[in-house]
Amino acid sequence: MEEVIKEGFKVVAYHPKRKQLFSGDSIMPDGYFFLGGKYDGVIRYITNKWVKRKSGCGPLCIFTSWADAEKWTECPEFRKIWRIYKCKYKPSDERYVYTVDKLATVCDTFLPDGTDFAEEVMITERMKRTWDTK
Repeated sequence: MEEVIKEGFKVVAYHPKRKQLFSGDSIMPDGYFFLGGKYDGVIRYITNKWVKRKSGCGPLCIFTSWADAEKWTECPEFRKIWRIYKCKYKPSDERYVYTVDKLATVCDTFLPDGTDFAEEVMITERMKRTWDTK
């Protein structure tokens, strides 16, 4: 069977002190980064490298459309942190996300419009949003 690879958009969080990209679940409500702990599923993204979900965690989330990805990043508190990248991804059959031991579980009904699920993701090119200056 031939492996299926789709294209979409991945929203990542830019950590200014580390100058690195992380999955969105690394941001706390106060804007600080959560980059450790037994139950986290935080992923570090590097351009043009495949990343897999962490062992025991659910699939990675991507957006199937530019409009949905940009809408998700409109929150004024996090505009400077969010980055959108074009991506390639290997789809997952699972339709919900969860952390280790299913401590936090969210089904697709409660995720943003345009969300799809991936076993692996490769970010390829940063996209500029309407309000980006750099």
